[in-house]
Amino acid sequence: MIFLMTAFFTGCTSEIKITENKDGSVSVYVYGEAGEAFSKMILASTGSNENSVLDTKAISAELEKHGFTNVEVKSKSTRDLAVKITDSKKSSYLFTSKLLQNSDEGIKLNITRESLERFYELADEQTKSILDLFLAPIFNDEELSEEEYIETIASVYGDSAANEIKNSELKIILTNKTVLNAVQKIPLSRLLTSGK
Repeated sequence: MIFLMTAFFTGCTSEIKITENKDGSVSVYVYGEAGEAFSKMILASTGSNENSVLDTKAISAELEKHGFTNVEVKSKSTRDLAVKITDSKKSSYLFTSKLLQNSDEGIKLNITRESLERFYELADEQTKSILDLFLAPIFNDEELSEEEYIETIASVYGDSAANEIKNSELKIILTNKTVLNAVQKIPLSRLLTSGK
């Protein structure tokens, strides 16, 4: 379940590439780099320190446990994480949560409040605890506007953390049977408040 946490690393733009392969499997590449404020929060929540590198072996084992193959996890510092995985049978939580769905044209992205809530429900406790740091209304059954959410982050974590979320985007590149590199950019604050 580290997949979504990686995507929510805040900096400028986190990137997810989702590719439907000719054999029917789905390959996913995720890269995220945390901003300084949220990097400190994540380190504090995991008991790490700034000199330690993220536990890529534990992350790999977690992903393999959830049925992913061809797992590669790399981290050069405590502020970045790159993950490559394959869902051979389209049976992982990416599909059971309905974030990804099959269609006649190939896989399609289905980012909605419902699919993100379902994803959160399926997450392991470590991932939930990191996602909980974001105080995201979408995971807490709350209704907040983007502005109210940014104000909440500022009041709890300070202006630096609020600005990191306000200025961050999630870039998703989807390649399926019929579409080559469909790009969607979603502001992180919008994703965490409305799921759209």
